[in-house]
Amino acid sequence: AYEGTPAENAGPQFEAVNRWAGALRKTGRLTEAEKLYRTLLQAYEGTGPALEVDEATVAHNLANALVDNGRFKDARGYYERALALLANHWPTEDEAQRLAGIMGQNYQHCLVALGFPEKEALAKTRRLLKLPPPTGGK
Repeated sequence: AYEGTPAENAGPQFEAVNRWAGALRKTGRLTEAEKLYRTLLQAYEGTGPALEVDEATVAHNLANALVDNGRFKDARGYYERALALLANHWPTEDEAQRLAGIMGQNYQHCLVALGFPEKEALAKTRRLLKLPPPTGGK
């Protein structure tokens, strides 16, 4: 018996597909993993805020698979999507906060690989997460 919304009820199935794509990625089957992540992101469309943190995880995982393939330019947009989805969740949800740190670091690494200075990469990350600019210090 399902007690949640249709989107919440689909969550466990989406998580299983995400794990499957992750297994493909870890075994070097990057093209298959990429296709599965892309299909999964389409499935998340319209599911609303209840699954945004999960959707962010999938976007981040797709970006990582693209980076594994040396496709930093393609990965950038998916990292940005992931961080934008987390922006409304990380201040109040522990898991979203943990993910924001990991995703932010990976996004910054991607930007640096694309030639952005580290300071600019950090500033872009902070903007996506809706954080104010740092004050004082370095």
